[in-house]
Amino acid sequence: MGLIPTVRGIRRRADIRVNLEHLKHLTKTAVWLSSPDLPVRLVAIPEEALQGFNNEVLDLDHVQFAREGAIDIPGEETAELGRLARDYGVYIMAQAKARHPDWKDRFFNVGFIINFYMLAPNMGTYYLFAEKAEGGLAILVIDKYLDELVAIGDRHYLIERGQVAWTGTPRERAADPALGHRYLGG
Repeated sequence: MGLIPTVRGIRRRADIRVNLEHLKHLTKTAVWLSSPDLPVRLVAIPEEALQGFNNEVLDLDHVQFAREGAIDIPGEETAELGRLARDYGVYIMAQAKARHPDWKDRFFNVGFIINFYMLAPNMGTYYLFAEKAEGGLAILVIDKYLDELVAIGDRHYLIERGQVAWTGTPRERAADPALGHRYLGG
């Protein structure tokens, strides 16, 4: 189920609370309205629903926004989304401008998925995939570069025209080099 929230732009991280409260009410209503017909399993929160586009619209200083407006993953905002996911038994897919500990005074647009069965969601940014995958985190990476994903993936799915054409483990994929030629032309 996709949400279409009203978003308030932020200048400070504390301002995100208003958007989180709105998302909680919107999720409760949407799940309640949808569940009688079809159980909701995924809640998709659109880009910038947590922070808005203020940093771009107002041309805010990147370093200042990284320090004052970007979130940490994991952090208090993802923990709040984790509680929401658990309360409704759904996965939550969202995006946020997030800091990375190795890149001081920078933020990145990070997409993440929260498992509803995890009490304290433990998500990672693109740079932390390998570390976080060890902790039982479900990460969905869509990419055409399979060789780079072998080290961090437990399972691979090759999609062709919207259908799963092949699925298997990294070891199974490595044992069949023709897969790359057949589905990716390389």
